[in-house]
Amino acid sequence: EEMPEPATIQAFPSHSFAGVSGATVRITYRIPRHPDNMHFRISWGDEDGEWGATEKSLNGADSPIAYDPIYISYLKPSSYTVTLILIRSENGRKKTYRAVARFTVG
Repeated sequence: EEMPEPATIQAFPSHSFAGVSGATVRITYRIPRHPDNMHFRISWGDEDGEWGATEKSLNGADSPIAYDPIYISYLKPSSYTVTLILIRSENGRKKTYRAVARFTVG
């Protein structure tokens, strides 16, 4: 049986156009249940330094699979990078996993 990735992330749409109030992009992520899961953070930013973030603690195997969508609104035209950082405690040491998605607003 193949092991799932520790964390995945996607942005939809990968390219959109900003209206009067900017654009909205949906970020979806998936973190399978795992006994070593401790914490995750999702951050996004553009090439001009505008950024935002959200984070949540996880309680190992007792945490449900994390996959709620996040909507980022009022985005101005730019290229963006979204990064998911998952922290696990493996054999008493913290281990970091990373997943990245990119999108543009025109």
